Amino acid sequence: MPTNRHAALALALTLTACARNPVHDDPNAEPSRAAGDDPGVPGATRDDPEGGDLWVDYASSTVPGGWERLLSPVTDLDLFKFGRHTATVNVRPRSDRAVRGLRLERDGVLVTEVEVEAARGATVAVEVGLPTRAWDEGDHSLRYTAILDDGTTFHGDETVRVYLNVTAVSADPERPGLLWLGTPEQGLVAYDLGEDRVDPTDDHFAVFGGHAIDQVDFAPPRGRPWQGEGGLEHQQQPAGQSVLTVRAAQGGVFVGAMFRGLSWLDDGGTPFDRDDDRYGLFHPGMLRPADTLEAGLANCVSDVAPDGERGLWIATFDGLFHVDHQGTLLDPSDDVWTEFPSDGAYDPQIARFTVNDDGFVWLASFDLTEDGASGNTVTVLDPNSTPDDRSDDRWAHLALPGGLGDDALSIAAGPDGYIWIGTSKGLWRLDHAGTPTEPGDDTWQLFDLSTGLPDEDIAALLPRDDGTVWVGTLDLCGGDGGGLALLDARDCRPYLPCTPIVTYTVEDGLLDDDVTSIVELPGGEVVLGSFNLNGAALVGALSGAPGSEDCEPPEASARTLGEPPPPSPTRVGRDGLAIIDPGPSLESKADDALTNL
Repeated sequence: MPTNRHAALALALTLTACARNPVHDDPNAEPSRAAGDDPGVPGATRDDPEGGDLWVDYASSTVPGGWERLLSPVTDLDLFKFGRHTATVNVRPRSDRAVRGLRLERDGVLVTEVEVEAARGATVAVEVGLPTRAWDEGDHSLRYTAILDDGTTFHGDETVRVYLNVTAVSADPERPGLLWLGTPEQGLVAYDLGEDRVDPTDDHFAVFGGHAIDQVDFAPPRGRPWQGEGGLEHQQQPAGQSVLTVRAAQGGVFVGAMFRGLSWLDDGGTPFDRDDDRYGLFHPGMLRPADTLEAGLANCVSDVAPDGERGLWIATFDGLFHVDHQGTLLDPSDDVWTEFPSDGAYDPQIARFTVNDDGFVWLASFDLTEDGASGNTVTVLDPNSTPDDRSDDRWAHLALPGGLGDDALSIAAGPDGYIWIGTSKGLWRLDHAGTPTEPGDDTWQLFDLSTGLPDEDIAALLPRDDGTVWVGTLDLCGGDGGGLALLDARDCRPYLPCTPIVTYTVEDGLLDDDVTSIVELPGGEVVLGSFNLNGAALVGALSGAPGSEDCEPPEASARTLGEPPPPSPTRVGRDGLAIIDPGPSLESKADDALTNL
C-alpha cells in the first residue's frame, strides 16, 4: 500500500481501564464499557501518567505525495470512504512494562483488538485497518488504547473525517438503478441502488480503483501496449485513479482521469464480478511530445461522448480529439486519431462539452494560463459530419454578452435546441436561431442571483424533455453553494425575476450545497454528486475564477494527537451522493423523498 504522509504525532496521555470485548464494528452496538467503570470488576486502572508514549502514522491508498497537497488541504485525518486506510500505532511503554495488546474504538464502539507479545520496555508498532467503507460520512472519534502486562492502559484520541467525494455520476442506460461514480481518491465505483432507489439498505457497490498519479507523470501509463498488443484486456483496473469524468455508453463505461487518459471498461455484464473485466485505453497524450506538460494535460480527460458506433469525442485540458476506434474498443491497433489544434480557435483547457442533435460540438473552456490569450470561453465546431477530415471544419467563437463569466464550467444542449452554459458568474441560455456558427443572430439570456438563482457558480446542468433544467451550483472558494434548483425559463424575460420551481439545500436534508454532477433516472429520481473538498480548490485554481486565490491550501504544520486540523476555505459541508424522488408534484416538496447515500 503506498504511504500517504507519516507525521509522528505526540500523545496527550490520558488513562482508562481495560475492557476486552469481541471484535466488531457494528454502528448499532452499545459502546464498549471500561472495566474500571464497574466497581465490582477487580483490577482497576492504575493512574500512572508516565505509563508510556503512543503515536500514530497513517497510510492511504489515495494519490501519493504532493498531488493532494497541491489540489486540496488534505491531511492525514481526511479519510475517503472508498480508499484503503491503515493506522500504524507505535507504543513505547515504561521500561518495566510490556505491551500486551492494542484496542481501536470508533465513536465508543470497538473496531478491533490485537494481542501483542513484546519484551518489557520494547517499542511496538501495530498496524490496524480503518474500514471507512462501512463508516458514514462526517466526523468520527477514534481512540487508540495500549494495554500493558500489569493491566494498566493508556490511550490517545483522534478525530477523523470521512468523505465520499464524487466527481462524476453516470446512470447505466442498459441496467436501471446502476450508477457509475468517479472519485478523486479511489477511481471508479459501481453503485447499485437496489429495488428501492431511495432506500440505502439494499444498495451495494464495487470499487474498481485505478492507477495513482505521480507528481511528474507525463509519460504514458506503465504497461501501455502501444502497438499490436490488443488493448489492456489483462489490466485489472482503470488507468487512472483521480477521475474527472464518467460516461456509461456502448455497452461499457468510459473513465477519464487526471494525467492517465481515457479507459473503457467492459465488465462482461457483471459489474460486481471482476474476473471477466476487460479494459481498453485511449491516450491523447501520445499525440504530444513525450514527457512534456502538453502530453500530461492532454492525458487529463475532462469529458467524453460517443460519436455513432465507432467514434469518440474526447475533451482534455490540452485540446479536443476525435478517435475512430473501428468498433474495436479493446484494440488500439486500428484506431484513427484526429486532433484539433486550438490555434486561437478555442481555449484548449476544456471543462465540458456537448454535442447537439445536429452534430455540432459545443466547448466550455477555461484559461489555465490566466493570460487571457484567446478568451474563447464558449466555442462551437461544425465538423461537417467528417470529424476525421479537418479541411471542411467551421469554428465560431461565441462571446458572452458584457464580458461576464470568463470561465465556463458546464454546458448542455437541451431538447428544445437551447444551449445552456454554466459559468462562474451565472447561467446563460443561448438561442442560436438554428445557425450555430453564425453568432450574429444569437440571443442570450442570463440567470443569476438577481433573477432568483441560489448561486452564480454553475457546476452542473441537466436539461429535461419538458423544457425545464436542473441546475447544480457550488461555491468555488470558501463556502457552500446554493444546492440544486429546477428552473423553468420558458416564460422568463431577460433581467426580470425567474424564481426556480423548487430548490434543494442542506435545509432540505442534503449533506452539501455544492452540486457538481446530476443524472436523472427513468423513474424521475434525481441523483446528485457533491465534490467540494478537492473540487473547489481544483476548479478554482485551474479556471482562474475570481477569488480562486483564496482556494490555496494552507501549509501543512505539525500537530499533536487530538488537535483538530486548521480550518480550510474549501472544507465546507459533507460531500457525497444523494438521491431525490420529487414525487408526482415537482412544485411541492411534501411528496418528496431524499436520501444521502
